[in-house]
Amino acid sequence: AGGKDRRRALTLQALADGMGSAAIAVVRERMRPEGDQRPELIERQLKAIVAGLDLLEGEGFTNARWTIAEIAVAAQLAYFDARKVVDWRVGRSALSAWFEAASRRSSMVVTSVQLA
Repeated sequence: AGGKDRRRALTLQALADGMGSAAIAVVRERMRPEGDQRPELIERQLKAIVAGLDLLEGEGFTNARWTIAEIAVAAQLAYFDARKVVDWRVGRSALSAWFEAASRRSSMVVTSVQLA
């Protein structure tokens, strides 16, 4: 892909990557003893994640396209679920419906992580 499609794919991949960094910060902070956690850090990172999710809701993902953008976003949404980072489905019906279909792709199924 070139031009506009390539720019879109790389931009969304970068967004998912940034959301991943924020999610890791939240998960790591929540692992600290409760009295040592920094609520302002968790809140700031969750705000960044929510802003990204809101942008993704309007992106218009379809199951006809499976580029680095869709792969990165699907992997990040799966991480949110696995680590219970944020309840991202609330108010994001389009993104949620797309993810439900995308998560049934064989490539997603064979690489899914089941945490105990």
